[in-house]
Formats: sequence, structure tokens, C-alpha cells
Amino acid sequence: MDDSKNRRIWIIAGEASGDLYGARLAKELWRLSAPGLKVEGMGGPEMRKAGVGILVESSELCVVVFVEVLENIGKFIRILVFLRREAARLRPDAVVLVDYPGFNIRFARMLWRLGIPVVWYISPQVWVWRKSNIPRLAKYCSKMMLIFPFETETYEGSGLDAEFVGHPLVD
Repeated sequence: MDDSKNRRIWIIAGEASGDLYGARLAKELWRLSAPGLKVEGMGGPEMRKAGVGILVESSELCVVVFVEVLENIGKFIRILVFLRREAARLRPDAVVLVDYPGFNIRFARMLWRLGIPVVWYISPQVWVWRKSNIPRLAKYCSKMMLIFPFETETYEGSGLDAEFVGHPLVD
């Protein structure tokens, strides 16, 4: 990635596990890139410790129960609007979405409309629920990085460039 000088990559993680994976991903991006790569995004303490510039603290999004989602819908919308506005202003070279499908599918659509490439790391579990999301993912994403080998079959025929990259917790 020698052409990464002055590049800007965003990583968007909404949960503690995504924060951990996002931190590891950021470290790997810096290891593989030329000096000058700027990594920013939405995350928590792990991404912050890794050196990611935090635009939105993901702990604001830690809701588990459906009632909590309804109670916090305004917060989700405000964050989506803020991130969309910042993406339009800062024009990151790519945005990596880490899991968190309820939020990230909506944000992927916004980025697609802005012409910003979207890479999804840790696929939503569409083989278990909502296979109907596959066409939307194929439309909005440039690349899907899969952590389970069987997931490649899920995306066959969708037109989405999906690649098994291994599980982040396994060397």
C-alpha cells in the first residue's frame, strides 16, 4: 500500500467486539501502509488506544433490548446524520464497516450515494437472518471480508466481491 500517503480511511464499529477488531485492523493498516495514512471513525477505547481518531464514541450506541433501541432512535439518527455530513466534507478514501448491521447497512447506503467506497469487515450473519439484505450489501459495498470460510457460498452469484480473510481471533 505504498500509495497510502495522505490517505484517509474510516473504520466504523458500534460494539465492543467491533471496537477490538477495528483496533487490530487499524494497526495492520498502518503496518502495511506508507506514512501519512489517517485512520478515523466510530469506535471505543480499543480503537482510541490503537491511535484511531474517534469521530463518534461507540459506547453511545450500546443498546441491547428493542425497547432501548426505540428509546435511543434519535441518537442513532443524529449519529448517522453527523457521520454522513462528515463523510461528505472529509471524503475518506474508503470506509470499513465492522459488523453492526442495523446501523451499518443504513450508513453504507449513505456512503454509496456519496460515491465513497465501502468495505465490510465481518459480514452480517445473512445466512441465519435476512438473506434479503444480500442484494443491498452487493449494491452498497465494494468488498466483503469474511471471517468464516462457508460465508463465501452465501455471496456467490450476488456480484459482491466477497473474500474469506480468516477470523481475527485465530492466527
